[in-house]
Amino acid sequence: MDATNFNADEVHALNVYFDGIAAKKEKETVIDRAQFKAALGLKESLFINRMFLMFDTDGDGQINFEEFLSGISMMCEDGDFAEKVQFSFQVYDFDGDGMIARQELTDMLKASLAETELEMTDEELDILVSATLKSTGSSATGSITYDQYMQYAQLNRERFQSAMTVNIKQRIARST
Repeated sequence: MDATNFNADEVHALNVYFDGIAAKKEKETVIDRAQFKAALGLKESLFINRMFLMFDTDGDGQINFEEFLSGISMMCEDGDFAEKVQFSFQVYDFDGDGMIARQELTDMLKASLAETELEMTDEELDILVSATLKSTGSSATGSITYDQYMQYAQLNRERFQSAMTVNIKQRIARST
């Protein structure tokens, strides 16, 4: 509880939810990639794979309750904006080199479009990627650094905050 944005009742409610979607494996209850995807109501995509990897902090291919609680805490209403931006950046930075390369951005945008069933031609996608790179001041290098990403996020704080926030506490309050 001390390492999250939740009180004891909220942690308990999240534990009940977690137990409802998780499976018992050996000594602990965990969520695998398929259960994670189903719980979020998302399709199989690069996006869901990246999200899963971000929650699975120990890299064992499953999410335990501590990992789940930590990830959800960061994304909740009281989550720190800088942590949300860092998480978002890491979702896009596939290779962990501290930069979002043009191809990484393109691949994630394709996955996001597929997730929302929006269609865009390769030319339209290229225009969007180029515009994104330009708006972050990255068109010359073709890669977005974390500092550029953070600056862009701060300039678009309301949109970033909205996109990276899940109203967990409201959902918990309604279910209890």
